[in-house]
Amino acid sequence: MSRTFTIVYQVVLTLIQLGNLASVYVPDDKKPLVAGILSILQGVQAALAHDFNADGTPASVAYVKAKAPSALKALAVLALLGGLSAVPARAQTYSVEFGAGFYANSTPRVTGHASLLIDVDGTGKNFSYTTLEVRGLANGQPVYSTRTGLARLIKTQGKLSIFALASGGVAASSTATSGAFSGGGAVAVQLTPHLGIVATAQALAAPTAGGWQPVVQTGFVYKP
Repeated sequence: MSRTFTIVYQVVLTLIQLGNLASVYVPDDKKPLVAGILSILQGVQAALAHDFNADGTPASVAYVKAKAPSALKALAVLALLGGLSAVPARAQTYSVEFGAGFYANSTPRVTGHASLLIDVDGTGKNFSYTTLEVRGLANGQPVYSTRTGLARLIKTQGKLSIFALASGGVAASSTATSGAFSGGGAVAVQLTPHLGIVATAQALAAPTAGGWQPVVQTGFVYKP
């Protein structure tokens, strides 16, 4: 599962997500289901991708970038490599976040969420960010949204990390389905090598959520 495949796969499914929102062929009451299935497919592929190098080889195998040198250059490279040991490859890492939050201007106000973050380039700074949010029942049906976007690490200080967030997707209530877009920031504190706490503050725009409004969330983040 190469890096090129991952990029193409995620871009194509994101375009399909947008097409699902705008489509007149998918019934409005089925759009949340389609969006949820697409988000699951994106999340599963992203989780699997962290076990592979950029060229598709297993992450347990040292990654050497492919080149096409001339014969003399190839001999020189082989001579140099003969005295060097292979450098272990660094696999993509991921973390899972789960917690609760609060909508300021719409009901139900309390929300539960689960998010998946994937280190997309191995630098530990750029992450794909997929989240599923549920806000209880309205008229007997759950109010929820699913969004996919980017998280960017902008500062670290000891065990403290600060991220910028931006995402888009779909939101559904008992009466309507619409696009949902959010942006803001997050602060995470690492408690142990595998467990931390996180708090986010975002502005979310979705007609089903009452337009633009602040959303505050807090929870735990687990990194295998």
